[in-house]
Amino acid sequence: VLHLGSPAIQDLTFTEAAKPKTDPGRLAVNLSMSVNVFLVVIKWIAYFMTK
Repeated sequence: VLHLGSPAIQDLTFTEAAKPKTDPGRLAVNLSMSVNVFLVVIKWIAYFMTK
C-alpha cells in the first residue's frame, strides 16, 4: 500500500517526466493500478449481472 508521504509517491510526483518508460518502479505502480481498476470493473459487472 502506497501512502502519499511515501518515497515512491514523491518519487513519481517529482521525477515522472525524467523517468524512462521501462523503470521497474513505474511498471509496478502502473501494474498494481491496472489490476485495481480491473478488479473494480469485474465487481461492477458482477453487481449488475446479479441485479
